[in-house]
Amino acid sequence: MTQGYFDNKKNEYVITDMFPRRPLIDYLWSDSVFCSLEHFGGGTVSARIDNEKRVFICGNNLVYIKENGEYYSANRNFKQEKFDRYEAHVGLGYHKVVSEYKGIKTEHTIIIPKDGFAQLNNIKVTNLTDKKRKTDLYSYIQLNLATSWHHSYSRAGFDEGSGGLLFTHNGYDLPTKYNTILALSDVPLAAYSVTKSDFTGIYGDFFAPDSLKKDRLSCNGATFDGELCSAMQFTLELKPNETRDINIAVVLDKTYDGALKAAKKYSLQKTYENELKYQKELHEKYLPVFVAETPDEYFDTMINVWLKRQLLLDRGSFAGKGFRDLMQDIAAYTTIDPERAKRYLLLMLKHQYEDGNPIRMIQPNFHYPYNDCGVWITGAVLAYLKETGDLAILNEVLTYMKGDSYENAIAKDAFMYEPYVAAEKSDTVLEHIDRAVNYLINCKGKHGLVLWRGGDWNDSLNNCGLKNVGESVWLSIATVKSCNEYIELLEYLGKDSSKIKAARDELTANILKYGVEDGRFIYGYNDEGDKIGSKESKQAKFYLNPQTWSILSGIVKGEKADELMKKVDKTLKCPFGYQQCYPSYSHSDDAIGRASYFVEGLVENGGVYNHGVAFKIASDCVRKNGDDAYNTLKMMYYSNPENPDNGVEPYMLSNMYIGPECPYKQMRGFAPMSGNTGTAPWIYMDMTEYILGVKADFNGLKVQPCFPKEWDKVRVKRIFRENEYDIEFVKSDENGIIFDGKAVKGNILPIGERNSKHKVTVYFNG
Repeated sequence: MTQGYFDNKKNEYVITDMFPRRPLIDYLWSDSVFCSLEHFGGGTVSARIDNEKRVFICGNNLVYIKENGEYYSANRNFKQEKFDRYEAHVGLGYHKVVSEYKGIKTEHTIIIPKDGFAQLNNIKVTNLTDKKRKTDLYSYIQLNLATSWHHSYSRAGFDEGSGGLLFTHNGYDLPTKYNTILALSDVPLAAYSVTKSDFTGIYGDFFAPDSLKKDRLSCNGATFDGELCSAMQFTLELKPNETRDINIAVVLDKTYDGALKAAKKYSLQKTYENELKYQKELHEKYLPVFVAETPDEYFDTMINVWLKRQLLLDRGSFAGKGFRDLMQDIAAYTTIDPERAKRYLLLMLKHQYEDGNPIRMIQPNFHYPYNDCGVWITGAVLAYLKETGDLAILNEVLTYMKGDSYENAIAKDAFMYEPYVAAEKSDTVLEHIDRAVNYLINCKGKHGLVLWRGGDWNDSLNNCGLKNVGESVWLSIATVKSCNEYIELLEYLGKDSSKIKAARDELTANILKYGVEDGRFIYGYNDEGDKIGSKESKQAKFYLNPQTWSILSGIVKGEKADELMKKVDKTLKCPFGYQQCYPSYSHSDDAIGRASYFVEGLVENGGVYNHGVAFKIASDCVRKNGDDAYNTLKMMYYSNPENPDNGVEPYMLSNMYIGPECPYKQMRGFAPMSGNTGTAPWIYMDMTEYILGVKADFNGLKVQPCFPKEWDKVRVKRIFRENEYDIEFVKSDENGIIFDGKAVKGNILPIGERNSKHKVTVYFNG
């Protein structure tokens, strides 16, 4: 288990075990830069340029201290010396590594500024002793300069005009004009190196760089080298208890003048302090939106701080903007940032084809014929409308992407940067929703189920329907849920929903006729007519998602839902969650797709895929079993005693745990993937809307908790439509709601006047 603690006063997670099972990841970002760091501070920094990523920092970001000929890495501690203090602070918008050794305290803080293509490094050095100290400090930052393989274009060396280190890669017909990097400090350089080999030695390493064995770095320029770096040496004289700050900005630009202007600004101490202040103010805007006080401190910490942070992480920064990914994110973070939710809704709805089916991903475009993207639209739109009351968005007119989704599909993993091509036809947002739903209910196979085509939520069942024959039971169930949401919207608007109801009921009947086997649901039929996720299947005979979604969609209710989940527990449950399927595929099957090629227990092939487990938690709450929901959630915790050495970041949710059927025992329960996961929005909704039961509705806040029996008292503070609701839940013999001193019929808290505060007591029978 990762050793560390949450500092809730500072909104930090402090890592005290600096050598955990795997490096822990932190993310920093702005609208123009995305930074992925390991806990030591090294990583990758990318500029977003014309929807493409230009990596300009990639690798180690190190600080060395040398005194009297002895040296060590203050933020990496390669030799694992017995530091007096050594920890990483994961903050909201910054990352800091702190060490104390031999009377020197070093704090290395990294920030991505709100504007421009830059990374800011603040290195604070303190003499903790009562003696004067003379030390050399070295900063090493690995750069990614070349945007072509012609290293003859590259130049690197000291820049007389700025006093910094200048790197250029100016050449013929390059893919980007951003080929100038300037590293500038606010303290004069004593010496420098600009290549890794010059710093470490050609046959040296970062544990004991050859250059640190000498008095000064070489101060040599370089060309024709693919491993460039900004290595800066500073000589510091520190009085007793004195602290010195060194600020280093690494800036990417098209021109020297542009880089110089930005670097001069970003290397100032004042700029660094202002950027820290900006990050604090930024997070103070959304943290109060939903605040929980429950008997579970970690539950509260994740809701109140860290899940919000992970939700606002732009998953498009990892690859591209996935349609289904953003729709699920929007459904969760519309409570936190409704303006952003609206912006992305309008952007993504423009990427439906004329038949109503969306493209899988944009920026870059991914044309594989996944067929499920449309089912996520209704939930996202409903969440936005209920949170904001902004019905006007339904009348905004948007274009479609030109063409038919299936005809434009490419049945291979191909990512394309290409311009948006609009169809001649434009529709309102409401009509876009209608077209998406109607596409699904009319896209059927011989069993009257929705065609699988290139796949559904389960990306890895990607060759079950490419011949346009295979049908997905899960996608059919998800379509029923989407129809329910669309019907709710139509009826609120006073519009006729009879055609959608009839189509939903017909689809439901087909699901129950062709998708049920021994009281549970199969996954579907492939192009060969074989059942997938069936007792007849040779492998993967039982899948999680069709079971949970049959409850979420309302197809299965009451005792039948409870019986179904007993089957899930019996077949799929393990000490750290629920497998996506069982038994795992042990040999490949091209009639299935890549899921059958994955090693057993990995991702969709029998892994504990936490996104799917989040659906299970929601379905537990739908069937009003708070204990099952809460116990399932706790299995996902980094602190699960049944899975102690899982490697997951305590401040983030992992995409998966490697499943119990993995042939390599030491890998079972390990979490190798973090951050980029649809688990985050669903767990946030599970915790806030399903377990705590506080959810926006058209006419107010709906309160319908599903607590575990052990909880007696809970408090929630929720800001909704600029009003503040202070809700206290108290276990009682009877159910009832007191709103501002008066009893309320039903479970909807009314919308008060703008900026009003309301005191609510909810009595619940546990």
